[in-house]
Amino acid sequence: LEPFWIEADGQVAQSGKSVRFLFEAAALGGRCFDVYACRLGEASRRRVAVVFNDITARKRTEDDVLRLNAELAQRVRDR
Repeated sequence: LEPFWIEADGQVAQSGKSVRFLFEAAALGGRCFDVYACRLGEASRRRVAVVFNDITARKRTEDDVLRLNAELAQRVRDR
């Protein structure tokens, strides 16, 4: 495990506060994940559930839309 995951999961286990964030996994070809982590059961058990939702296609589409909007805006300015 990378230190990031140990720290993130440890904070959830200790605080009991669920977290949600985006994570880009360079080791997996730059895939993007929507990650949700929450404490599972009693605090004394120190268990955490982590759900990964692969949003790579959505993220790439959003990036394409932003790029195309910027291109379009530039073309309008250049008129």
